[in-house]
Amino acid sequence: MVITLGLKGRSRFSGNQGNEVIFNEGYTSITTFNSSIGERHYEANKSISQLRFSLSKKWLDRYFGENKFKQFFNKSGIQQLSHQSISYQGIIAAQQLLTSNVSSEVRLLFMHGQAMSLLAAELSHLCEEKSEHSGRFNQKDRDMAKLARDILFHEFKNPPSVEDLSKRAGTNQFKLKKLFHHFFNNTPYGLLLEIRMNNAYQLLESTRCHVSVAADFVGYSHASNFSVAFIKHFGISPKVISKK
Repeated sequence: MVITLGLKGRSRFSGNQGNEVIFNEGYTSITTFNSSIGERHYEANKSISQLRFSLSKKWLDRYFGENKFKQFFNKSGIQQLSHQSISYQGIIAAQQLLTSNVSSEVRLLFMHGQAMSLLAAELSHLCEEKSEHSGRFNQKDRDMAKLARDILFHEFKNPPSVEDLSKRAGTNQFKLKKLFHHFFNNTPYGLLLEIRMNNAYQLLESTRCHVSVAADFVGYSHASNFSVAFIKHFGISPKVISKK
């Protein structure tokens, strides 16, 4: 099984049996295959960045239970199991894997932890058991929730109100909150706070900037309010992160 996160650009793999897999920016593609003979196609004069994990059935059995994914390995050739937006948790873990500057003594342990977090987030939907309430939400609802999440992810400094966010996602405030609870186990404000705090942490850690710079970067007018929120979220002062 191969999990591919499209971080930048797009590409296509054409198998020798006529199978085709698309890798798009912002999407996670999950595939299984017995043979990978074929050709990769890239867009001319455009850069591409992908994060790819290759998992054996034995590894999957170890962490998810024996034969949990057995049905995905029965077919020959290439099989695309999933192609959906990268989860918020997956985005954060990927950023940490690629940009975090941790000491060499703990780097391997840190990377292992981030990789496991990313894989758990991106594989979870394949092993979810359908509950008696799962029929309440369909693919359109999932797409609306992801659209709203992506808006917050890209506009965290000047985010829309919940009312405007709902309109842009094509629903109302009441349903948007229910969708966030179902798909992200969070509220729109709660997810916005996570996005802001994680972006601030990464900026402080990677640039050692002043706390006021990080506060402004994530949309706080007052550094003191930002510091209170940061300490409440991480249990540590932003000053400690910028100076360590």
